[in-house]
Amino acid sequence: HEFGHVLGAPDYYHYDGGGAPTPVGSWDVMGSNGNPPQYPSAFTMWKYFDWINLEEITQSGTYTLNPLQQQNNVAYRIASPNSEDEYFVLEYRMQTGLYDVNAPGARDGIVVYRVNPNAGNGNAQGPPDELYVYRPGGNLNNNGNFEQAPYNLQFGHTDLNDDTDPSSFIYNDGAGGDGGLKLFNVGNALDNISFNISFGFPSLVVEPATLQFQMGQNEYFSDSFFIMNTGGPETALTYDISISSPPPYVNPQG
Repeated sequence: HEFGHVLGAPDYYHYDGGGAPTPVGSWDVMGSNGNPPQYPSAFTMWKYFDWINLEEITQSGTYTLNPLQQQNNVAYRIASPNSEDEYFVLEYRMQTGLYDVNAPGARDGIVVYRVNPNAGNGNAQGPPDELYVYRPGGNLNNNGNFEQAPYNLQFGHTDLNDDTDPSSFIYNDGAGGDGGLKLFNVGNALDNISFNISFGFPSLVVEPATLQFQMGQNEYFSDSFFIMNTGGPETALTYDISISSPPPYVNPQG
């Protein structure tokens, strides 16, 4: 921890904080260190130590991460669509080796951070905090469970969006609000780990000439219908639907 200061890293714990939730805990040696000390986060390795690259994801797709113990392909950055400044950082932590065997909890997986550049360097005078770890039960008012932070299919913790626990909230000058991250389909924690990122909303165009509604007893025609996502994870999907040249409506009940 002290050598981290020599290399330029700040503290990620609050000097006071006024009772605000702990932002990082033991997921970064600059937040709280064990014996032996665990690794610094990918964000610290990138910004303050200049040890790794931080590639930005800008397109929907499937991606993979190597464990943080390696040097290449160990972290991604994703901008929040709801902020001009705040962004997310994803890393893969494995509890192996001399140091990260002391990472929090008892599971490997993707750990997700929120970065707020407007907070300055570190969390000592926070909130606001430069770096924050997402974990179940955690928000602007509650600590949550740091040990359950990693995302991993084995533990059924595979999605992070504005409707999950935790949600991908941003600081937004203390007002909070949706961060707009759409992380889903996180895989098993193996030599590397896969995940999906989505931007925006899918669009569906309906052709009335080929659209059929199955009507049953006591069922009535409606101007809306349900679309089931059968090929992917159990994630709520929002569609923009356009109807072209609708045919005349005929009451199926006569």
